[in-house]
Amino acid sequence: MGKKTRRKNSPVTLKTILLVDDSHCCSRYHSYALKDSGYRVFTANTVEEALHILKQEQIDLVITDIVMPPGESLIDVVDSANAGIYLIKQILTNYSKIHVFCLSGRSRMRFFEHIETKRFGEMAHANSVHFRFLEKGEFLFRPMLDEIRSALASN
Repeated sequence: MGKKTRRKNSPVTLKTILLVDDSHCCSRYHSYALKDSGYRVFTANTVEEALHILKQEQIDLVITDIVMPPGESLIDVVDSANAGIYLIKQILTNYSKIHVFCLSGRSRMRFFEHIETKRFGEMAHANSVHFRFLEKGEFLFRPMLDEIRSALASN
């Protein structure tokens, strides 16, 4: 899936994660932490950038925000409030083997948990991939890393 690297004298396939968030601070922090944990990481600030990377690279897992700019080519297709949902639908429909983790704030979490989780969960289950909502600012990196490892170990 990714490039091969050696750790502790055994070959390991480097898994690739795409972080999608318009907050450069969040994106930078998670990117450094994931790279330090042994993952290959790409970042995107808009849905348009994310879709371009998905076409160019073999991605194993996407961590995406919900509220973010869609990008120039998608401005008439989706608004910022729903850009992340649009991206998740594109991934689960067109890239069926990619795990998806969604980061969002507390107020948006309740909305998405009630409306989208069941549908996205069913799509993910049908594709045998993990789909997970994580709350921004309320989680520690270690539990998120454990979730990522669990999802990627299932491939």
